[in-house]
Amino acid sequence: MSAKIKNNNERILPVKNPVPIISGIIVAIIACALVYSIATNPRFEWAIVWKYIFNENVLAGIGWTLLLTLLSMVIAIVLAVCLAMMRKSVNPVLRGVSWFFIWFFRGTPVYTQLVFWGM
Repeated sequence: MSAKIKNNNERILPVKNPVPIISGIIVAIIACALVYSIATNPRFEWAIVWKYIFNENVLAGIGWTLLLTLLSMVIAIVLAVCLAMMRKSVNPVLRGVSWFFIWFFRGTPVYTQLVFWGM
């Protein structure tokens, strides 16, 4: 049994709505104007920025920030997997503890937690 290929001479018409193209152009123009405004603004004092951007203290701070971000993500993933396994457990104590932990940290705003935990 062979499949017959139908020869359609249908043309694919372009979209007649110009709004996506026009809005894309407007957003690109606004982005270029913003970059130009930032680059040419004398209040940014780019000489000072270039002086300190590769300072050893700044680079050390960037390194520590990236390290702490990576470590916090690893800890969060491990904790999330443990809580998910506890939530799927048949033990009601484990399910209750994981439910309370998830409920508490989902319901509390991040800034409130930062103040509460003393950061």
